[in-house]
Amino acid sequence: MQTQVIPTYVHAMGDYLTSTTAPYAARRLGVTPTTRRIVDGMAAMVGVQSLMTNYEGGAIRVLPMQAHLASDMAVGAGLLSAAAFMRDCPTRDRQLLAGLGAFSIVYALMTRPTSSHEWRQQAPSRSVGVDVTSTETATSVPGHGDVLDDDRFTMPSPAHTGLPG
Repeated sequence: MQTQVIPTYVHAMGDYLTSTTAPYAARRLGVTPTTRRIVDGMAAMVGVQSLMTNYEGGAIRVLPMQAHLASDMAVGAGLLSAAAFMRDCPTRDRQLLAGLGAFSIVYALMTRPTSSHEWRQQAPSRSVGVDVTSTETATSVPGHGDVLDDDRFTMPSPAHTGLPG
C-alpha cells in the first residue's frame, strides 16, 4: 500500500491554508502570548518556505520538494517538543502545538516527494533515447544504424533528430 498519496499541488494548498489560518486559530482559542508567537513564527516559516519550494505553489522555486518535506518534519518535531516541554502552559496551548506538529509530520509523510514541476524538469534524463523517427525495424542487422546498435540507450544529438539545438 502506497502511503504517499497527497499530490504536491494539494500539499501546496495545505501549506498556504495552514500559514494563514494557524495564527487566526491561535487567537480564537485564546492561547498565551508565548504560544501565539510560536504559532506565528511557524506560520511565517511555512509561508516563506512554500513560496521558495519547487512545486506548483512555489513562486521562487529554489527549494527541492524533498528538502521542503524534511523541513516540515523538523517543524512538526519542534512543535511536538514544544508541546511536551511547556508544562506550565494551559492544556489548550499544548494541544494546539501538538496538533499542528502531528499534522505537519503526517502531512509530510503522506505527500509525494517529487512535484510534477520537478518531474517535468527531470523527464529528459529518464528517457532511454529511442529514436521514434527511425524507419528501421528490430530485425535489422546490428551495427548498421538500427535500434539494436550499441548506442541505443543514449540520447540522440539534436543534429541526428533534426531538432534545433
